[in-house]
Amino acid sequence: MAKFFIEEKKDAVVTLTINRPDARNAISQGLAEEFYELLDTYSAEADVRALVIIGSGDKAFCAGADLKERKVMTPQERWTQTLSLQRFINKIEALPIPVIAAIRGFCLGGGLEMALACDIRIASETAVFSFPEMTLGAFPGSGGPARLTRVVGMAAAKEMLMTAKKVSAEEALRIGLVQRLVSDARLEDEAAALCEEIKKSTKRGVAAVKKITQYTPEMSLETALAYSNALREPMDGSADYDAGIQTFFAQKEAGKQQS
Repeated sequence: MAKFFIEEKKDAVVTLTINRPDARNAISQGLAEEFYELLDTYSAEADVRALVIIGSGDKAFCAGADLKERKVMTPQERWTQTLSLQRFINKIEALPIPVIAAIRGFCLGGGLEMALACDIRIASETAVFSFPEMTLGAFPGSGGPARLTRVVGMAAAKEMLMTAKKVSAEEALRIGLVQRLVSDARLEDEAAALCEEIKKSTKRGVAAVKKITQYTPEMSLETALAYSNALREPMDGSADYDAGIQTFFAQKEAGKQQS
């Protein structure tokens, strides 16, 4: 049984709630290790179509690494914890299913790095984003600078990192840090509705598109197209594709008969 998370599965969608509200859902060593183990199960479960990550309470999505824990750690223990954060955050990005971050309240440091590894970010009007590590003698150590630059562009990323500025939900939408902005009360419903939209597409197709969009931006166009072809060719002869085409024409014919 999960210690640091509340796990709910409904209609092929898993909602994973980070459950440390008294610590603003900060990432402890134990939480990082448990998170990785949970994520590993979703790679193997054929009936999971999407994962939603959300924080418990109304104060924070995740306030980053647990500084109270880090305060009493040795430098080597801190580095070990950093590697644990990197491990589960990289795992989020590598999952074959779409991962949605549903963000209300503070999304700071390692919490923001976690959100950046997700495929889609939805924010409520209370969301606030920042990398406070920049004022603590360090910088985000779990891929934050690299992922932020890819999401919002170099200029916006440099400003956000170098000034450790707090970015409001409205500004986050404007710079592309989040894709959707909703009222606080609508956050869970919006995430659920998005998952229903995703489920209209095939699992295999979504997994392929996730790989293409993640890996091809660093490739030449020729290499990117070859990579895309390698993923697409097996689908042209698949039973799923044949069934999809048959369904398309059956629905089209049914529409004609109704009109």
